[in-house]
Amino acid sequence: MTDVVAIFVQPHFDDVAWSCGGTCARAAAAGRVLLATVCSDGPATGAPLSALAVRLHALWGTGERAVNVRRGEDGEAAALLGAEPLWLGLRDALYRGDAYDTPEKLLGEVAPHERPLVDELAARFRALAAEHPRAVWVCPLGVGGNVDHRIAFDAARALDAPTLFYEDMPYVVRDGAAIERRLAEIDLALGLALAPVLVDVTGAFARRCAAALAYRSQLGLLFRGADPVEVLTRHAAGLAGTAGGRCERLWRRVDRSWEAPAWCSGGARS
Repeated sequence: MTDVVAIFVQPHFDDVAWSCGGTCARAAAAGRVLLATVCSDGPATGAPLSALAVRLHALWGTGERAVNVRRGEDGEAAALLGAEPLWLGLRDALYRGDAYDTPEKLLGEVAPHERPLVDELAARFRALAAEHPRAVWVCPLGVGGNVDHRIAFDAARALDAPTLFYEDMPYVVRDGAAIERRLAEIDLALGLALAPVLVDVTGAFARRCAAALAYRSQLGLLFRGADPVEVLTRHAAGLAGTAGGRCERLWRRVDRSWEAPAWCSGGARS
């Protein structure tokens, strides 16, 4: 079987397409890519839903079919990006009891009793890395503070494999200072300094937008009525600056040697 060149990790269905879909499409053009979704399972059978979960299901227009609907959207988006979906089977924070029963708690600290999830997910990542030893990992930075994004980041930073971190959309465009706060938080809490890697995704940008639009159930809520393509285009053009085109920004650890893969160089700027 063909070697996997990259594993793109998303805490929820949609994070990669919105945050770094152009980079994912570039990687897929170079070889086999896995699109690994951490929280890809629904609530436990018979478990009551929190009021927040019920409200979000209604806003998504999915009702109790939420996970099946979102898996279908994920398969469509993965095909557009040229990636293979891989569902890791953890439950969304919405479905893990009542620890995160308000939007504020979802965007807060990981509950102490959930810290073992980081070790569980890190073990899954290590097993996957052993299975695909040549893969570069592209994982969420945790901008915005969503607890599932924090868990995925903490698990990913333990990897020995080459790892890049993407800026979580749409959180990074809602607050211009969000990325600086997250980088400072990581540096202060972990002593982990990161450096930017700017990837030119002009040729893959249309695929990124098409994949982002495949997650139909989420568009209205997360983009708050704005045109998603306009939001993505404005942000990507802003990252490209006066050079023109469309860019995505990833982050790499400065305490590790870095050899950019072909799909993240040759037109990438860092």
